[in-house]
Amino acid sequence: MDVRQVGDRECISCGKCMNVCAHGAISLRCGKITLKGPDLPGNENTAEKQKRRTAARVIWGVLLALLVFAVIWFNFIDVPAEEPDTPAQMVVTAEESWKSDAPVGFDVGQQLADFTCTLTDGSEFRLADTRGKIVIINQWATWCTPCVAELPFFEQLQEDHPDDVVVLAFHSWPEVTPDAVSFIREKGWDTWQVRFAVDPEDTPLLRAIGGGASHPRTVVLNRRGEVTYNEPGSISANKLAGLFTDADLSSGGKGND
Repeated sequence: MDVRQVGDRECISCGKCMNVCAHGAISLRCGKITLKGPDLPGNENTAEKQKRRTAARVIWGVLLALLVFAVIWFNFIDVPAEEPDTPAQMVVTAEESWKSDAPVGFDVGQQLADFTCTLTDGSEFRLADTRGKIVIINQWATWCTPCVAELPFFEQLQEDHPDDVVVLAFHSWPEVTPDAVSFIREKGWDTWQVRFAVDPEDTPLLRAIGGGASHPRTVVLNRRGEVTYNEPGSISANKLAGLFTDADLSSGGKGND
């Protein structure tokens, strides 16, 4: 190691110098205790050397135990308490974070009553689960030519804003056209992102939006579930995009740039 003097920074503390020092001047000490000294004849008797080795082992054992205890304490036991306002404790559902105080109803300014329906793919749709997104509900029928013509506009809007809008298109008056599901499959609409449903004969969806015999009808809800548009009649792609923007703005959003 090319060590030329005691304390040289190249020293690796191997202790071999202790046994070759002619004067026995080098030793390893901890306070007043000699942990390792020169192994010269007559320097120390065997019992004394054993005693010091034992003391050294005890000291190193205590230090190791303290180190292990510190690791366990700081990593597993002494876990700091979370602040009361940390994000982990502020997790709320979308329904709660976009809660509305508006009265329940289907007119503009009211929040639409919650409902649950079964979609044509067999899954369940619950209106309350869509809070935080713009919801567009379209009432249509297979025999309604304007309805069929405008449905691609809804799919395009859904594709353009997959994280911000939910489109539900329900077929009303099933007793008139019982094969709505077959019609959707024949059109290839079953691969769309738009959610399709068929209103049961007791028309819960029709009553929820305040609909009637007029087709089509479009209802737009903002992110709080409040009605921003509820009108019968055909709708264009541009008007639909504008309704989406208006609903977003009424929610406190930035609108559709």
